[in-house]
Amino acid sequence: MGSPDPSGMQLNGVGGGISSTSKVAVIKKSTYQGVDVDYLFGQVSLTEAKIAWDGSCGNLAAAVGLYALDANLVRPNPECVIPI
Repeated sequence: MGSPDPSGMQLNGVGGGISSTSKVAVIKKSTYQGVDVDYLFGQVSLTEAKIAWDGSCGNLAAAVGLYALDANLVRPNPECVIPI
């Protein structure tokens, strides 16, 4: 996507130049006992070439289970419980 973006527009990505849309989610099958998928959230800086990995995003977190199903990282179960 390009960070920092000198134009502030992030035309090559979904960012649009505002922090609420400049995010990344890394999702993978977990190796932890009792956990199906690992989720790592990153906030992409608009002004520096860096990603802050210490925050969270409820909107992206809410999509992790659905993504895991769609990407075949987990198999559907009767309760639709996907530990993250």
